[in-house]
Amino acid sequence: MHLQHWREFKIILLVAFLVLNAPRQIALCRSTVDTSSVFGADSKTAIKIIDIEVLGNKKTRNYIITRELKLKPGSYATADDIEMECKRIQNLRLFTRVEVSSMHQDDGIILIFIVTEKLYIFPYPLFFRNERSWKKLSYGAGLSYYNFRGRNESLNGEFWAGYNPTLTFAYKNPWFGGNSKLYARFDIYKGTFQNNSLNIESFKEKRTGTGLTLGKRFGFHTYFDFGMSYIELKTTAKQAVYTLNASGIDRWLTYRLQFRVDTRDLYEYPHKGVNLQLYAQKSGHENSAINFSFYGFDFRSYLPLARRWTLALRSAVDLSRGRIPVYSHLFLGYSERIRGYFYDQAEGENRVIGGAGIRFPLTKITYHTFFQDTPFRDYYRNLKFGISGEFFVDTGMVWMQQSEFNARNLMTGYGAGIHFHLSYIDVLRLEYGISDSGAGQWILFDVGVPF
Repeated sequence: MHLQHWREFKIILLVAFLVLNAPRQIALCRSTVDTSSVFGADSKTAIKIIDIEVLGNKKTRNYIITRELKLKPGSYATADDIEMECKRIQNLRLFTRVEVSSMHQDDGIILIFIVTEKLYIFPYPLFFRNERSWKKLSYGAGLSYYNFRGRNESLNGEFWAGYNPTLTFAYKNPWFGGNSKLYARFDIYKGTFQNNSLNIESFKEKRTGTGLTLGKRFGFHTYFDFGMSYIELKTTAKQAVYTLNASGIDRWLTYRLQFRVDTRDLYEYPHKGVNLQLYAQKSGHENSAINFSFYGFDFRSYLPLARRWTLALRSAVDLSRGRIPVYSHLFLGYSERIRGYFYDQAEGENRVIGGAGIRFPLTKITYHTFFQDTPFRDYYRNLKFGISGEFFVDTGMVWMQQSEFNARNLMTGYGAGIHFHLSYIDVLRLEYGISDSGAGQWILFDVGVPF
């Protein structure tokens, strides 16, 4: 499922679930990783790890978890080291909660990680907004299978009618090949899409595409991959002027190289670390009608401040080369948005985005358990809830190749928001943004950490 569609659907499911079943809550647990049973009051002392065990993973294979750990039998670890290991396990996104315990021996401890698995198979109806607009509704059905074979693989297939009717299938394997640490993604789709260009008469594109990405992970934080995709795009004869071939049919291969360094401590809501992505993408080839490129970077940094406050920073640039077809233009106001100008659209061939936010906890994250008398009770244990706040500044602009970058054209907004930490969707946001012209707007229930 397209990420935004899936997130919106999960909001509906989760809210309905909490409203209907809140009276059946039976357990409440602390949010932070409690290492007192391991270290007692002296959390700075390093203790020898004799062995590592995992409990609670009925479906997930043990090695899927242990291969993410930096600690090994024979290592010495402090409380901070073990808390980081819990976050590495949480970053697999397979568990609603990760806890830690230990068995003390004369020469060290046996370290025990206790996980609570998520529900992995989701058959679901589809009803969602496209581009966050209630005028662009789609409806259909899909099936997501996370943690396929207990190996953290994922399968997803779905179809929808209404706006931009589409049929799609995707497969992802984040690690295969043992110590080679390879990963792969494959997707195929067919659909009809409304072109988003702001400068021409709206037209529909019939697209069929498939893509394959193969990559290698180096150590714990570095990734390099190569992707190739094939796309066929058709328009009506009347709209053939918008394709690069006069027939109204464009077919092309796209090649993409990407390098990534990701040291974030917790993907769903980082407190420290960086996430840097560099990419170069080539579509078509020399001496053909289709021959254009994009390249750029996205850099996100997280700096811990006092009392669990976090300074989050982002800068991203996408630059183009060659004749860019209208269906490959870059936008603000769709997948990328500037808070304060959240519902405004802008179109170009190059794009720059920046942002800064100060995030702080308002309540501790707590864990709640429901449905203890049902066959699926294990999937309703340790569902999290917590609240954080943020003050933010966003900025960005797009421009055409024949224009020059001019900082005066930046769209800049600032404001504040409340972030709700929830299982399965991670973060639900309620924010208020103000543009640099002074106009204010509510951003109601957007999903995911902004950056």
